[in-house]
Amino acid sequence: MASNQLNSYTENILIGLASRFDDHPLIRPGRLEFRSYQASIAEQCLRENTLVVLPTGLGKTVVALLTLVEFARDGAGKKCLFLAPTRVLVHQHRDFIVSNSFLSEDDVEILTGEEPPELRRMRWEKKIICATPQVVVNDVDTGLLRLEDLSLVIFDEVHRAVGDYAYSVLGEHLGTSNPACRVVGFTASLPGEMKLVRGILGRMRFSRVEAKDEASDEVKPYAQDTEAKWVEVTLPPIMEYIRSLMAAAMAPYTRTLVTAGLLPKFAESKPSFRLILACRKKLGSPRFTPEAAALYSLIRIHHALSILETQSLESFKDFMDRLVDRKRGIGLPSLLAQEKVVEACEAARGALMLGLEHPKISALKDALGSLKQGEKAIVFAGYRHSVEMLCKRLNDSGIKAGFLIGKSGGGLTQEEQVEALEDLRSGKHSVMVATQVGEEGLDVSECNLVVFYDNVPSGIRFIQRRGRTGRRAPGRVMIFVTKGTRDEAYYWTGLRRLQQSKRIAHILSNSNNDNMEQTQPKGQATLSP
Repeated sequence: MASNQLNSYTENILIGLASRFDDHPLIRPGRLEFRSYQASIAEQCLRENTLVVLPTGLGKTVVALLTLVEFARDGAGKKCLFLAPTRVLVHQHRDFIVSNSFLSEDDVEILTGEEPPELRRMRWEKKIICATPQVVVNDVDTGLLRLEDLSLVIFDEVHRAVGDYAYSVLGEHLGTSNPACRVVGFTASLPGEMKLVRGILGRMRFSRVEAKDEASDEVKPYAQDTEAKWVEVTLPPIMEYIRSLMAAAMAPYTRTLVTAGLLPKFAESKPSFRLILACRKKLGSPRFTPEAAALYSLIRIHHALSILETQSLESFKDFMDRLVDRKRGIGLPSLLAQEKVVEACEAARGALMLGLEHPKISALKDALGSLKQGEKAIVFAGYRHSVEMLCKRLNDSGIKAGFLIGKSGGGLTQEEQVEALEDLRSGKHSVMVATQVGEEGLDVSECNLVVFYDNVPSGIRFIQRRGRTGRRAPGRVMIFVTKGTRDEAYYWTGLRRLQQSKRIAHILSNSNNDNMEQTQPKGQATLSP
């Protein structure tokens, strides 16, 4: 973009308008509230490849729109991509662009991989495309899209650009095929490790980090208060008994792995999942050996314990029943025949017949029963079975609830996910129970309460869950924790990683004028304005 056009944009937004976006030639008047920090971040996105870290509800999509319309206005015939990790989020972004700008529905196309190649070829002719990243990678590989034809690529939820995720692949391809293309990334939170963050910066060629949070002076007037409450529950005696049986069932397997030198001696009595996974790397490809049988049995027991401690007896029983139905698997027959495992499963069935369950379920009903007329809540749970089970139990108790799960493995289609969100917005349901698919970016602005039914050891997911409330009005968060279990450990781990990610974002944002080129891979120059 020519410097005189960039200066004109800056003058329009920051000086000429002063308190509104209404005079922008491509922004619909009266739609967007003017916020100076959004305008200044958008200016930086126009100047150089920028990673934007901004909490949920503070307008990342507005910054993306301001950047997008400028490139659409002066793209010299090139295309703009707006990428998001899920189909529902892609549709949401396209609706936001069309609703708030003078770009028409014909100007903005959608590609999510559900379209046949012939139709995708036609859609790639459009100037602005909202898409999932994998379909872009596929169409670059098959020649349907030339990266040289792009002037701007926006990566939403860019913290995903690690490992071999499609964002990483596209970032590296762009660096080779079209280094002049502007890249802009958005996220509510960075990973909690500087090494991972520097990898994202280098891989995606970001030369600047713009990070703000609720404590930033220019953001404070727009940040809503979020009341957080920690709800602690204790496992009842029968569940503690089942837990002790499953923990004891680990002993022969940990001894086998210690003897084989795959597991350190100090971990024999209580191996962490991290150490168990480390054994998997040492063992290599699955083989029918005593060590492989011990390892896979440990993984299954660890997963069963996690479900028992953090979810419900019903979900624990369902997981064990599915193992029985599978019949085959490395080490599976001997695991299911082990006396302590058999006893634990029988105890779980007996407890369920007596109407006993995890105390979180009754605590959840109490919490949601306190919702006022017209208020809405989202409940996050880590397991699909838990989501479906909780939804049924809430409806049985008179609480109108729907659920939101991903498409894989026979889940909800794209249309069904959109319908689930609309049912919450319209008031058909007052509660939505969701897996991780509900954490990233979905706009449910009316949500008054967010419940963490379980906890995840991730700072990114912690802030994404919390960000589903307190967007335009004060909100509440309730965090359920089972005392003395991994549930409690995961909570503190997630909180610690969140604090680490904030420190990293602050350091990198403050270093913009110092030495950001150090974040680039060796031999790859920082883009100049």
